[in-house]
Amino acid sequence: MLYMMFMILSGITIYKAVDLGGFVIPAAVIVTPFIYSISNITTEVYGYTVARNMMWWFILSSTIFVICSTFLIHAPSPPYFKNQAAFNLVLGSMPIVYIAGILGSIIGLSFNNFFVSKYKVILVGKKYWLRSILSTAGGEVVYNLVAYPIMFFGRVSLEEFFKILLCVSLFKVGTTALIWPFECLMAALLKKAEGVDTIDYGIDYTVFAYSLRNKENTM
Repeated sequence: MLYMMFMILSGITIYKAVDLGGFVIPAAVIVTPFIYSISNITTEVYGYTVARNMMWWFILSSTIFVICSTFLIHAPSPPYFKNQAAFNLVLGSMPIVYIAGILGSIIGLSFNNFFVSKYKVILVGKKYWLRSILSTAGGEVVYNLVAYPIMFFGRVSLEEFFKILLCVSLFKVGTTALIWPFECLMAALLKKAEGVDTIDYGIDYTVFAYSLRNKENTM
């Protein structure tokens, strides 16, 4: 539920600018590292297949959200209602944010999950601390390169766009480093509590797939 909440929240707040002492970033960026951390932990504990399923559930939930929000903001309003512009500003841009976010998530999160899973196999389940931080940094940069040109095309100048891209990338990598120890601790605690530590031997890393349970050869 946290994963879904952070994902949808990031879409709603992408055009809200936040000034952190001259370091200007979209508000959505503040919650993005938590999305990748949750995805990392899911992949590490339950395996790539479960993390992939979770991504597709987000895409389904996001699709329903965008369709419903688009319908609701364009529903007829009474003459005394004066806040239509605010709703148009916040939710009217959701279709383009949805398209950009879905493309970025499919590529960025899949890269992230694949890295955590594949190198867990290679390293025989060890060094999660290294796999998590490298996968998150790489996945977030890939997401930025795919989604942000679509989200900000025509909204800001080219100079402003590259400034946003640089600030966002630096902030995400920095924030990832800050929450990284807590992520490693959470993964260790969850493995112990659940009695599960999946290693994805011989699985199919196809992105465009879904299964109700993990039928792959895992340990």
